[in-house]
Amino acid sequence: MPKIAALDRNLFSTAAHIRVGIGTVGVALLTQDDPQQAIQKTVALTEELHKRTLQELETSGLPEIDAATDTFIEAAQRVSINTKLLFEEAARPRAQRDVERIEPWRQAIYELAEAARGASSVIGAQLHAVDPELGALLSVRELSYAVRDRYARQCSRFRQSVQTDIPLTRQQVWRWRADVGAYSELWNRMDWAAGVLPDSAWITDAVAQGRRETARAQAVMDEVLLGLSNSGRSAYDTVGWFENCVSAYDSILGIGNHSLDLIVDRAEARKRHAALVGAASILALLIAVAFGVSSLRFVRRRLSLPLQSLKATVERLNRGELERPVPVPLRNDEPGAIAAALEALRCRELEGLRLNRQIDDMRDALIEHSGKVNRAKSEFMATMSHEIRTPLNGVLGAVQLLEESQSRGEQRKWLDVLKGSCQLLRELLDDVLDYTRIERRRVSVERIPFSLSERIATVEATVAPSASQKGLEYRCAIDPNVPDQLVGDPRKLGEILFNLLGNAIKFTPEGSVDLHVHRLDRPSEAGQVWVGFTVRDTGIGIDKPEWEALFQPFSQADCSVSRRFGGSGLGLAICKGFLDLLGGEIDIASPGAGRGTTFTFCIPFFLEETSVEAACRETETFTLPRLDVLVAEDNSVNALIVRTMLVRAGHRVEVVTAGFEAVERAGAADFEVVLMDLAMPQLDGTEATRRIRGCAHETRAMVPVVAVTAGGASENQGNPFDGFLAKPYSREDLERTIAMAIGALPRQPEHASVLRTLGALSEQARDLGVEGARKVLELYNSEAPTAYASLLRAGAACDFCGLAEIAHRMKRASRHVGANRISEWFSRLETSANARDTQSVHRIIEDMAENFVTELEAFELRASRELALLDRAP
Repeated sequence: MPKIAALDRNLFSTAAHIRVGIGTVGVALLTQDDPQQAIQKTVALTEELHKRTLQELETSGLPEIDAATDTFIEAAQRVSINTKLLFEEAARPRAQRDVERIEPWRQAIYELAEAARGASSVIGAQLHAVDPELGALLSVRELSYAVRDRYARQCSRFRQSVQTDIPLTRQQVWRWRADVGAYSELWNRMDWAAGVLPDSAWITDAVAQGRRETARAQAVMDEVLLGLSNSGRSAYDTVGWFENCVSAYDSILGIGNHSLDLIVDRAEARKRHAALVGAASILALLIAVAFGVSSLRFVRRRLSLPLQSLKATVERLNRGELERPVPVPLRNDEPGAIAAALEALRCRELEGLRLNRQIDDMRDALIEHSGKVNRAKSEFMATMSHEIRTPLNGVLGAVQLLEESQSRGEQRKWLDVLKGSCQLLRELLDDVLDYTRIERRRVSVERIPFSLSERIATVEATVAPSASQKGLEYRCAIDPNVPDQLVGDPRKLGEILFNLLGNAIKFTPEGSVDLHVHRLDRPSEAGQVWVGFTVRDTGIGIDKPEWEALFQPFSQADCSVSRRFGGSGLGLAICKGFLDLLGGEIDIASPGAGRGTTFTFCIPFFLEETSVEAACRETETFTLPRLDVLVAEDNSVNALIVRTMLVRAGHRVEVVTAGFEAVERAGAADFEVVLMDLAMPQLDGTEATRRIRGCAHETRAMVPVVAVTAGGASENQGNPFDGFLAKPYSREDLERTIAMAIGALPRQPEHASVLRTLGALSEQARDLGVEGARKVLELYNSEAPTAYASLLRAGAACDFCGLAEIAHRMKRASRHVGANRISEWFSRLETSANARDTQSVHRIIEDMAENFVTELEAFELRASRELALLDRAP
């Protein structure tokens, strides 16, 4: 703040001195035969003030001062440009000089002084922001400059009239009176500003002195101006006129200078006060730190040994060593209380462990018992269903035979009753058998071509007679955009429709039953389509609280429904189980009891097969849970293949491309299984797995790791892997290996080689779908030319390590897509590069240079044709 106040004072002084130079130059031109010296002195003073002020402004570092600085520089440039006018006028004889010719210089001087004053105003605002109590002093400073400005105007404005004794015009008289009135008003405002200062005696005396001085000088000017008579000679001595004007300047500007001195003094006082406060704060802080250090040393001495003992105890407890009691000291202090609390915690932890073991044993027993009960229940229900169906079929057949005989009316009536009871019992047994199969996961999913309209017609032929007998109107509508030829499981679709339509007819006393088939616009795989089915009736309806229970086995809306309409309550549960197997969904809507019900379900079907053998593929005998899988694979083609396989199977996958990165991710996150390529850059798969096994996190160190290799690594006892997967592999191989690694399947002592009847690209289509195989092919075709160009550069530089790495990566990628000749080139090149056989490497590269592009184009053509055939396969 003192620096800002000093800068403000210098700016105020600069503005005042610059203005004085105007009168000095004017008097010298009019009164001296050789005014060069006076002019040079004034110009030098102006330049010195300009340079000093500019340096202070530029080094002040104050905000919002840049604009004022730029204005000051521009004004100084105009002064410098017009200074030559002074010397040109000084060179003329005194009688021929006219101060009007130096008017551009005078205006530039005014602008320079005003620029200094403008910068002072900006700095004054900064001072006022720092200390609002300086406002009155800053106002006094501004007013003193304003008084001096308005007072000085008539001195320079009417000097020419005085020199030539030309009376003032009416407009000049009005300006004269306006200037006198303006600075008189400014004197009044300064009186008011002085009144709000704490110590106003000095300003009051200074204002009175200034008024007297300006009144005296004004009286002289009034007398001269009123006495102008147009005599043709000077009405008043030029030097005397200038000295009369300047005589009041000191008293006017002295007020501003004094106020600036007070501002500087106040800033210095604030600085000293701040320094004292800072020193006192530092001293207090040092005392507090010294006291804190002393207290800390005392506390450390007092608590050091007990805390060391407690630390050792806590570490022992963290290691799980809970058998030994915590030593509790006899004194009743903080360490003793902590030790007692630790002992109580140890006892509770021991009791908790005992209870947890007991709960675990009870839970395992309950789970095992529940599993046995469920298995026994399912087996019993299935067995009894089969056992009862055999005699039931005999009874039903006998009833039908009796119907064909010559029976009397009453006998036929009882036969009808017996036949209906047998049919109802058979339907109940069928429902129980279907549900037990779903529950035991012994239901296979077929994938065969069928006609949707024919399947719906078959179901209608079964349920339509029942609707007709009850007088119900049955309607079926199939949207035209629904494809008729589909690939899926028509038998389960028929059972779902039969159950839903049968329920709708059963629970609708009167009205109608509608079936609407439509196509859904949902994200799907290539060649897949979602078909929606809506079954709507006008029957008894279902209240919303009962919706969720409908899909539970042996459940109906309420007991009265079962008594009125019969049934096992398994139909909707069977529908839900079949839809879960088919990947579909089912939903229910009903306005309420008595207002009908709407069931909506959807199933994904395929328009065409995406694999040559997909129609005859059997379901796996194991089910993998949804897993978090870490894939360590440096080849982008192989990474895309395994990622697509796993994601399509519902797993979450993260891919890394280097051994060190695999170790880092396996130690930082929880994965259920890791697929580790053995030939990884920087750190091979075997060493990376050993480092994972050495991870500090016990659970993450035991993550199952499957070695993925193209070299047939042996499964000896020294390796750290939980399974091996040989490239190239199918999706079944991948899933089975993962299942064995995580314990979902028993591990086999040897991996039998499988004879594959499909080409490599066809296997990709079988596992990934045609679109997935096409993406793999596109990725390979885009990377192969780049890898070939990198190989040529590495060969030219004799970079055997680079050659071996490129050849190894592209050998595996080429084998995966079936580019056998290209794979053979890369395989031979890898062997030669590892052996550092320069001649062999150059020979292979020359062979590739002649034939690689042609072979790659031929492979692209063959692969495109193969995928097109697979895409059109039925």
